Amino acid sequence: MRKSIPISILLALAMLATSAWAGKFQTSPQPGGNKVSFDVTAPLESISGVSSDVSGHFTFDPNNIKGTAKGQFSADLASLKTGIGLRDEHMRDNFLETGKYPQAIFTLDKVVSASSNKAVSGQPVTLEMAGTLNLHGVKKAETVTATIIYMKGDETTKNILPGNLVSINAHFDVALADYNIARPQKLFLKVGETVNINVVSRLTDAPHMLKGACGGCDNCGGCGGGCGGCDGGCGGCGGCDGGCGGCDGGCGGCGGCGGCGGCGQ
Repeated sequence: MRKSIPISILLALAMLATSAWAGKFQTSPQPGGNKVSFDVTAPLESISGVSSDVSGHFTFDPNNIKGTAKGQFSADLASLKTGIGLRDEHMRDNFLETGKYPQAIFTLDKVVSASSNKAVSGQPVTLEMAGTLNLHGVKKAETVTATIIYMKGDETTKNILPGNLVSINAHFDVALADYNIARPQKLFLKVGETVNINVVSRLTDAPHMLKGACGGCDNCGGCGGGCGGCDGGCGGCGGCDGGCGGCDGGCGGCGGCGGCGGCGQ
């Protein structure tokens, strides 16, 4: 006689199967894919700043976004630029105090709502996410609105990053007083009480494949000027005088960065 399997065991197996599909996506160190920016009003003008020094990770199952999404992103506040050097210095030293608090870190706790619980490749999904922002020594719950686009890896996406990709465009408002950040008191410098934050990030579930790429392989440093930052610099492209050979398959594997192993050979 066949024995039936208890429902509780079937449910547990289903939960394990669901969680097993959740993939971890990480930011790429290559330039151009990650950015944090802010806008704040002032009496005479609006002040904007930007930094590309953003890193993080995002874990989710494309078939169950609400039930699986987690993540964390950090930004180097000392690298923020507003276009005026003296203002940047004042912002770093007097207000953000980046010597004490060098980073802003947002930790995603849960997805509150989603325009769709399933991510279809190439289709945007709008999320309302709850998390914790660690800024200027203060941790506070914040709600973030984000649009994510999941893209299955194919011939098109591999020219951007290897593996499956996720792009995230998130924005939220921060009240400076909530984080004990003083505002300039001079009238012509005094800014609004709220800062609008926007974060753009491009992530891959195959970050390990980036380590063998010589600076993206579109620019092997001229193949003789170094391999464009392959884990600390490749020390030269191994004598590939004819250029990088297309580098579609990677620059010959920079392994150990003693040269690009005949990049283009």
